[in-house]
Amino acid sequence: MTEAFVYGVAQSNTDVGSLAMAHGVVGLIFYVVAPLLVLHHGSVGGTIGLILTNGLCMALRSLYSLDFAAKYFYIEVLNEEKRIDGDTDNKEVQKTRSFVSTLTSYTNSLHQRLTSLRKLFVEILPRPQVISSFLISYKVTDLSKHHFVEKVDESLVLMSCDTGLHVAIGLTCAFTIFCMIYRYEKEFLSSLKTMVTSSKAKVE
Repeated sequence: MTEAFVYGVAQSNTDVGSLAMAHGVVGLIFYVVAPLLVLHHGSVGGTIGLILTNGLCMALRSLYSLDFAAKYFYIEVLNEEKRIDGDTDNKEVQKTRSFVSTLTSYTNSLHQRLTSLRKLFVEILPRPQVISSFLISYKVTDLSKHHFVEKVDESLVLMSCDTGLHVAIGLTCAFTIFCMIYRYEKEFLSSLKTMVTSSKAKVE
C-alpha cells in the first residue's frame, strides 16, 4: 500500500531513480541474506529462513516508502505555509545565514518530518478498538477450537454439534469485527467508496 502511494505521487526523475535505487539495495540484501538463512541448520533454516528474509525486505521497502510519504507531506505543508506567509527569503539572505540558524532550520525540518511520519502511521493503522476486536476474536476462536473441535473424532468433525458451535462463534466474532470497522473506520470506508466510484466512472 505504501509503495502504491509512492508510485502514485513520484513525478520527477530523482524520485523514480531513488525508488529504483532503494529496490536495488533491497534486492541485493535479499540475494545475500536468503541463502544464508535458507541453508542455516537451525530453527530459522529452510522455508522459515526464506519467509524471514521476505519479511525483512518488505519491512525495508515499507520504511523507505513511509519516509518518502513523510517527506512528501512535509513539503506540501511547507509550500502551503510559504503561500500563506509569503516567501521573503532570497539568495542573498541564504548566503549570509549563520551556522546556528542553519542548524536550527535543519533540526526543525527533521522534527516536522518525524511528526509527519508519526501522523502517517496513526492514519494508516486501524483504530485501537478495531485492533482490539481482532485480537480478542483471535483468542476467542483459538479457545473455541481447543474446547470444541480438538476433542471431536476426525471422521465426525464435519457433522459434529461442537464444530457447529465453533463455526457459530467464529461468525459472531467476524460480525463483531465488521461492526467495529463500521463504527470506528468511517473515514476509511468513505475513502474506499470514493475509490470504487471513481474506478467505475473510469471504466464507463
